[in-house]
Amino acid sequence: MQASGFAVNDLLTNSRNPELTRGRVEFCALAIGRYRLRVCDVSTLLGKHRNSVTNWLNMGLHLENEDSDFKARIDHLDAEISGRT
Repeated sequence: MQASGFAVNDLLTNSRNPELTRGRVEFCALAIGRYRLRVCDVSTLLGKHRNSVTNWLNMGLHLENEDSDFKARIDHLDAEISGRT
């Protein structure tokens, strides 16, 4: 997810840095929420427990509905990834 400023390897670390957590939330919101990947596949990719992935997804879905800045960021990342910029 280089468009976000994070590589997948960054998201694989055990760091609980707030910026990395935000990156994981964005990644899950896109990968699962928009692109319909499965939670178990994303948890395997990231090497994280599926409960963590589900929590990041839920946080992302909540933010997408409640925070216009977060939604705009996800929309922008989605457009960049899909080549619609």
